[in-house]
Amino acid sequence: MVVFTNTEVNFMWAAHQVHHSSEDYNLGTAIRQSIFQRHTAWIFYLPMALFVSPPTAYVHIQFVTLYQFWIHTEFVGSLGPVEYILNTPSHHRVHHGRNPYCIDKNYGGTLIIWDRLFGTFAPERERVVYGLVHPIASWNPFYIQFCHLMHMWNLLYYAPLLEFIRCVLYLACDASMTSSTVPLLGIGQPSIKGQVLRGIFFLSAAIWCVQGIREFIGKKLKTQ
Repeated sequence: MVVFTNTEVNFMWAAHQVHHSSEDYNLGTAIRQSIFQRHTAWIFYLPMALFVSPPTAYVHIQFVTLYQFWIHTEFVGSLGPVEYILNTPSHHRVHHGRNPYCIDKNYGGTLIIWDRLFGTFAPERERVVYGLVHPIASWNPFYIQFCHLMHMWNLLYYAPLLEFIRCVLYLACDASMTSSTVPLLGIGQPSIKGQVLRGIFFLSAAIWCVQGIREFIGKKLKTQ
């Protein structure tokens, strides 16, 4: 879920794109992270407080981080039956690819079974080309960290009022809005499960925006 939202929810993609902007795929890519990553990922680990103790949660988080480190390599090929259950270097190479068949695929961190269940799985076929669909073409670490946030700001700043409202909803929700790649969850028409997930994200974003507007108006009225 963390990887899914970091890839599909726009303001989270602004952070996660730093990781995906690398056009090489090696262990260095694994630690190529945004300075904002830690400020968004914790949201999805918070519900664990209802079920496990804090030490157990920390062990889980560190295990996932360590597991995802070693799968960033081109030196490991197919691992046979293990590939049906676990996320492997082969599966994760697809996730990092910008080939058409790689877009919006293989979100799993440790387990790949969720992608198989929800229709977002794709096996590695042709050679994967790594990086963003629209390459950043810069070695400047500051630009790489902030470029997508700048792009989002420009969309909002130059938009008319109605377009501004639409952009707020989409920028908060759908990362595919700012590129001409593919619909959420795959190429062409999304699956039924993909449409359901998309609907959940749009509804959540709309509720979040409405609540924010109501709180803003309420505070304005109280101060008058």
